Amino acid sequence: ASPPARMGDAQVGSPRSVYRFTDGMGDLSDGVDGCLGPGDGSLPGWRRHPLWRRRLAAEAVRTVLPWLLSTLLGVLTALTGSYISVNCDFLGDLRFGFCRGIAFADRTHCCGGSESVDLLRERCASPAVSTGAPAYVPSGAEWVPWAEFFGAESRLESWGGYALSCLIYVASSVLWTGLGTLLVCEYCPSARGSGIPEVKAAVSGFDLPASFSARCLLVKALGLSLVVGAGLSLGKEGPLIHIGVCWAYVLRRALGRLGLAGEPMPLHELACAGAAAGVSTAFGAPLGGVLFAVEELGSVRPLGRQTLLFAFMAAFSASFTLKYLNLGGANRLTLFTLSLSTFNPRKEWIASEMVAFCLLGLFGGLCGVMFIRLNLRCATSRRRWLQRGRLWMAPSWTPDWVTCPDGQGSQGAPSRASVLRLHIAEGVLIALTTALVNYPLTGLLRTMSTEAIHALFETCPRGRANHLGLCDARGKPSLSPSAFLSLVAAVAARLLQTSYTFGAALPSGLFIPSLFMGAAFGRLVGNTIHALMESGFVSSFDVHIEPGMFAIVGAVAVLSGFCRMTVSLVVIMFELTGELTYVVPFMCAVLTAKLVGDSMTPSIYDCHAKLNGYAPIEDQRDLCLDIPVAELAVPVPQAAWIDAASPVSMGSLHLLAEGAADAGAPAAPAAPGLALRRPDAGVLLVVRQAGEGRALLPADVVGVVERPRLRHWLRRHGAGAGAAAAAGRCSLL
Repeated sequence: ASPPARMGDAQVGSPRSVYRFTDGMGDLSDGVDGCLGPGDGSLPGWRRHPLWRRRLAAEAVRTVLPWLLSTLLGVLTALTGSYISVNCDFLGDLRFGFCRGIAFADRTHCCGGSESVDLLRERCASPAVSTGAPAYVPSGAEWVPWAEFFGAESRLESWGGYALSCLIYVASSVLWTGLGTLLVCEYCPSARGSGIPEVKAAVSGFDLPASFSARCLLVKALGLSLVVGAGLSLGKEGPLIHIGVCWAYVLRRALGRLGLAGEPMPLHELACAGAAAGVSTAFGAPLGGVLFAVEELGSVRPLGRQTLLFAFMAAFSASFTLKYLNLGGANRLTLFTLSLSTFNPRKEWIASEMVAFCLLGLFGGLCGVMFIRLNLRCATSRRRWLQRGRLWMAPSWTPDWVTCPDGQGSQGAPSRASVLRLHIAEGVLIALTTALVNYPLTGLLRTMSTEAIHALFETCPRGRANHLGLCDARGKPSLSPSAFLSLVAAVAARLLQTSYTFGAALPSGLFIPSLFMGAAFGRLVGNTIHALMESGFVSSFDVHIEPGMFAIVGAVAVLSGFCRMTVSLVVIMFELTGELTYVVPFMCAVLTAKLVGDSMTPSIYDCHAKLNGYAPIEDQRDLCLDIPVAELAVPVPQAAWIDAASPVSMGSLHLLAEGAADAGAPAAPAAPGLALRRPDAGVLLVVRQAGEGRALLPADVVGVVERPRLRHWLRRHGAGAGAAAAAGRCSLL
């Protein structure tokens, strides 16, 4: 039996119906295929086989192709994410020096693992080959800082070396950002931002071809590598979701060129699978990817069981590809693997600590509210000043070559060249400000954000935490005033930097900056509680206080305050760290942050969707009218019925297509203020048996055919229709 007919997403008719009206005449061309001779080149070759072979092949394609698409989608997304990750690590470490002995290697691979990198001295802390190092690292590899390469002393030993290192650091950040901004603004402006608002809009029904084109995919991948490598306050994880959906659209268009556009799953289901693959690639969290599709995309459009299976398959294939590639050399997917086991007694928590977890959730919600308001103010100022041909970040005394007062278009708006120059100037100014603040302020801001987050999560004494001043000489958490000030400065600076960076003409994500802020504040809270216990002020708790645990809970709290995710966020954080013990603290912090944030502002993605003109589509109430259809529509006359029980001649189809306008579809009668139907409108009913004088039952209706579509199909196949009319009759079913 043939599948039921579809009009859009709504099924019409009985299981025998073969009509689909999403493009042209859809499956009506299959129904009258016998009337078109084998010489008609408008149909794919595989559709010219006998009917049973064609149906068998179509059923096989319809069953297997979605699974192949989901698998291929996960593999392509993982390969793209791996390419971006390698580029980000290399360009980010290239600001500090280069690896002598290995071409295009970052510090982690050059030194034999991230634990062997001295982030403070910018050198390898141990020989290049050490336990756990990737097997392909040669023994002669050495990381050389730029100051030593140019003959100066180390930046910690002389002001000259410090100034030279800072200069190269700032210049590299500005160069990478300028190239990324130029790439985005010149070739694909739709590649800016995280892309998650566009993904939600596309799944809900918006047509955004430019945001999911092959060009957008390429520009997003290249631009993201540059701006993340520049050390800006943004991440690559959110845009990877956009990249996964871009791959879904690219694959769908490729199938359309092969004549298979109508065979696989609907486009919104493929987009959900791409989003799940993106999350799985970004965090190594396949289950979190599926739950992200359910929680974030399922809120704008219901997802069926098949959609979840395809998303599950895409997330699995993405994670398996990452495991096979093994870029880190440690043969694990967990991004922030910690040194102590999750069941270590030092990581146990007690019920009394739930108060601290709630406070971290409160901070996460308030921090999210503050960020959203600051970011929206920056976004509105950016748009308002851009229309005046001036850079919003620049003071009034900025020179004319930046403000471009003479580059006005014909309507008073800045010309395209002026807008391009303003966007590049903004990107350069953002990079310059960020680099000049990060390098001298603290090592937490100077190094790559993922390395800093990993160090904040770690226990003492560990290499990462020691190198960033988080542990003292005794191997315990550092309680010095400088450590406290460093954490406070890192939180405040990263909050301001993210506020003015997100929304610029750059590919940008929010996951890593929010995790950094939460981890730094959580580490500050953990250090404070640890200091109170060390001083004897709090002595009733017979439990070890681990500041790294509070850093992890604080990270998930701030991320929830920014994005307002719940279930998927807890699962992502669990897969990100492997800390099963902290699932309940995660839930406590996430719930608190979401309740606090929702009471003040929407999520950052909803705010930017509204700013970009996408209508809000979440939480729409169903509208039910207790009115029979007969009171709203006029009946279809029996002259407009097509009897599917007997063959139909092409001449009859011509007469039905050119029928009178009043023999049309069920339509609302004319009402004041409403336009009448077009004179060529109308719908033909396909029924099982058109008996004279017999009432038509709902079960008798097989499908519908719109007159304009039928007319279009007859014009398209005019020659074949004429030959068929001369030959005789053909069957629609």
